[in-house]
Amino acid sequence: MTGNRNDDVHIEQAGAGTVRGHDVTIERAGVGALVGHEVEVDRAGVGAAAIRGYATFTNAAVGATAAGGDVELHTALCGPILAAGDVTIERGLTQSIVSLGSARIGQGGFVGALLSPGAVVEDGAKVLLDLKGAVALGVAAGVVAGAISALGRRSG
Repeated sequence: MTGNRNDDVHIEQAGAGTVRGHDVTIERAGVGALVGHEVEVDRAGVGAAAIRGYATFTNAAVGATAAGGDVELHTALCGPILAAGDVTIERGLTQSIVSLGSARIGQGGFVGALLSPGAVVEDGAKVLLDLKGAVALGVAAGVVAGAISALGRRSG
């Protein structure tokens, strides 16, 4: 483990298992897990991130991310994102976004599933499943499950 929750931590061209700190900067490095308050990751890989404040990922690959503030991806790949703040993607890819704030998917952005009260998908961006699609899918799944259950009761 590198740092404690009150330290400023800067890791460059190195590897670390778990990194903890207040202001954390990771450049050209690999980290298994990251716990911080304000985080910047540049040209690096992070297994999973738990962030109290904001996070900026640039030219990075990051696993599951939970943030108490905003999350920005710039030419980055990310697993699922859970954010209390806003999420912005510019030329990046993420599996899913659940955001209490707004989400802006810029040109070259790709999101598998997007749940956000204020989502903007710009030209050249792609979202496979948004809030309306998720509701429709849930309704359809409920109807199918109800039909299967009714058929099972009739034949039983």
